[in-house]
Amino acid sequence: MRRQFQTHEVSTGSVTMGANCGVLLQSMTNTSTLSIAETTAQCIRIIEAGGRLVRISAKNQKDLDAILKIKTSLRQHGYTQPLIADIHFSASLAVKAASFVEKVRINPGNFYKSDNLLSDTDYNQKIRDNLIPLLRACEKNQVSIRVGTNHGSLSERIRQKYGTGAQAMAEASMEFVRIIAETGFRNLILSVKASNALENIRATQMLAQMQNREGYTFPLHLGVTEAGLGFSGRIKSAVGIGALLADGIGDTIRVSLTESPEHEIPVAHQLTELFLPNEQTFRVFWELNNMLAEGMIQPREFVIIGKHSHPWLPGLLPDISDEEYLSHSVKVFSDISQINAEIAQDDIPVIETGGKNALYDFRKIYVSLMKNKKPRQVIWKRTIGPDKDIQLRFAAELGSLISSGVLRGCWVDGDRSMLNDAMKVLYEVLQICGLRNTHAEFISCPSCNRTSFDIMQLAEEVRSRTHHLTGMTIAVMGCIVNGPGEMGAADFGLVGQGKGLLALYRKGQLIEHHIPEKEACNRLLEEIEKNR
Repeated sequence: MRRQFQTHEVSTGSVTMGANCGVLLQSMTNTSTLSIAETTAQCIRIIEAGGRLVRISAKNQKDLDAILKIKTSLRQHGYTQPLIADIHFSASLAVKAASFVEKVRINPGNFYKSDNLLSDTDYNQKIRDNLIPLLRACEKNQVSIRVGTNHGSLSERIRQKYGTGAQAMAEASMEFVRIIAETGFRNLILSVKASNALENIRATQMLAQMQNREGYTFPLHLGVTEAGLGFSGRIKSAVGIGALLADGIGDTIRVSLTESPEHEIPVAHQLTELFLPNEQTFRVFWELNNMLAEGMIQPREFVIIGKHSHPWLPGLLPDISDEEYLSHSVKVFSDISQINAEIAQDDIPVIETGGKNALYDFRKIYVSLMKNKKPRQVIWKRTIGPDKDIQLRFAAELGSLISSGVLRGCWVDGDRSMLNDAMKVLYEVLQICGLRNTHAEFISCPSCNRTSFDIMQLAEEVRSRTHHLTGMTIAVMGCIVNGPGEMGAADFGLVGQGKGLLALYRKGQLIEHHIPEKEACNRLLEEIEKNR
């Protein structure tokens, strides 16, 4: 894949990412790490689905010992794919993991608990003191490191300096990048993840831009943390990951669904196959980026065309009908050669594209409009044809264009048999991007060894019983690592607390703890009803 942000090669065991390598797919186990046979079997399912790397969480020494046994078992079964140890709170545990896994993932938000009273110099030295032993161990054993920053676990120091948005996530990563780069260590991968797909896109773009300005070329891991279940989880992943792949950013991806991890790999594979841009499309991308350099903005309103065209979508009626829309003065552009046409101040510019290159064709025409000082925000007429990948493709296209602020609206037209799917995707993307609310916003993590309850069953129960609560954000999180942080963005949420127990949050504040798993959904609904 031709990349907009060119990275260098990093080796993780037998696989290499970055530079001109393909995008590597990976997933993470959600069984108990101590259940060696069960976790080994899940690793095999991930690998056979197409996963090139497998991540396993380790919260203590017993988990590390189990990962070593799992690795031995996998090798005995003939599987040589690299294993990643996911470490959050312990620098010493990360050093021990580096003696036998191929990659160690650390989270800067809780790898070192920062003291806000320290000067920047002393603060950076504290990070060095924790990192140097790990870097030495990784160099000795030829192990790579991922600094994985999550929105839900930013340090207090970062939150006070930068808030909790895209810049905060990028800055949290760069603090570690600068310190690691000083040592000459290059076997480093970076990621910035949030459950908000637009924040995800912006944070990753910022991280790429910061690296580029400072002369770093570390590969980027893409993912939307806590994407959720089913259709919504897949569309959110397509927006937050696919939009970046479409822009030529990303070296490895993990789709985080609240499902069995082997189900994540086919979605990840589909996304990587959808966007294979060439040199010409990247020249257009850079031109577009330069034009938008003053900052990304979202339209305050998003117009949907075709109220009478899609009567089979009850309850999802767009703003205006074709007849009302076409009463305006409309200029439709489907080719760059048409750009010389004059557009009056009140005219509505429409760019019509379709097929597998719809996004890139749109960009070319849009850039030409901008060069002729035409209106910044336009309507996109997306012509739909037979396309088995239309749901993920259209979601990623919309994510890319909405995140850059160029769209005022969308007009979906074309193959009638495909329009139902396309319109469902459009409304789901607008929900994800905060432009339309047609159901409750739902956040749920994919779970891992730290989850001590049946999150898939509880998440599905909560989603099915709260789906109708339009305008509300509800979360179900597996553990304390990212759970409480994500609660700050949710109106209500449940977080795993102990074996079969959960805590209930409202607006980031703990309401009740040690709720039995079987009572959690009912207790959540009672709290919602009390505060509506």
